[in-house]
Amino acid sequence: MRLIRVKLEKIKNKLYIKIPDLLAESLHLNQDDDIEISVHSQLTFAQGSLWGDNASLEDIREIEFNISEDTYTLNKYKRLYIPEKYRFFLPMTNNGFILSTNVGNIRTKMTNNGYISSGLIRWFQINGPLCTDDEIAIRIINEKDHFFKLELNKVN
Repeated sequence: MRLIRVKLEKIKNKLYIKIPDLLAESLHLNQDDDIEISVHSQLTFAQGSLWGDNASLEDIREIEFNISEDTYTLNKYKRLYIPEKYRFFLPMTNNGFILSTNVGNIRTKMTNNGYISSGLIRWFQINGPLCTDDEIAIRIINEKDHFFKLELNKVN
């Protein structure tokens, strides 16, 4: 079982769950489909299970995306922006995880607004500056230990 983060949205005073598009596409979900969600009583828990043990999402071991157009912010503040549709892949906000990189292992976390921001100064010194269309790939090394591999494919 994998845990993911879902977003609650209030529409006309009712709460609805927003499932990341990547997951909905992978599961071929349509309107009125039933899914199973585990709700935990722990206040700090913000994720739910959206698939069973045999589902194809277990096979999602890597995400890839291009650097956003706001490269100035990324380069100035030494942080990586994770697009919303990929945030389910990493541990929930403020839970630490480790990124294996070309400059060594980095202990970091994701902020509320989707940035990986701590511990990246040395990584940016070696790999920066980032440019629009550079590609980021993040792959699971050990899900249980929150250990991921970060790779950068520079366009220029």
